[in-house]
Amino acid sequence: MKGIVQGIKGNRILDWLGKNIEDMHDEIAIFNGRLSFTYKQLDEMSTNVANFIASNNINKQEVVGVSTDRSPYLLVAILGIMKAGCVYLPLDANLSDERLAYIINDSNCKLILTDLDNRHRYEGFKIMRFMIEEISSMSIDRSHEDE
Repeated sequence: MKGIVQGIKGNRILDWLGKNIEDMHDEIAIFNGRLSFTYKQLDEMSTNVANFIASNNINKQEVVGVSTDRSPYLLVAILGIMKAGCVYLPLDANLSDERLAYIINDSNCKLILTDLDNRHRYEGFKIMRFMIEEISSMSIDRSHEDE
């Protein structure tokens, strides 16, 4: 496959995931009591996140913030950021506006991935923000990748 996922060689976590996808694609990779994803779903959803990041002109080594509760979607976001070659920045929605603004500005964060519960927390910030549940399930147009 041409595109985002090229260039991830040597990343032990992504290498491990790739091996497990080959060996156990229909096995449960992550489960939190109410939601589970197979290795194949985890790979597809994290690839969607990686492609979404790239489609928003976020370059490798740029910072992408994540503000989600602990759920399988957190892992989807982190893996997608890694596949895109970006830097993962955990953001705590319970911090003050001033502290979050400092962290976001100081890190030069380009995008925040959030979940349904935290989606309104960052409305006052001038930064792109998207819900991970929506991104991970959407189909990204990759027709330009073969050009």
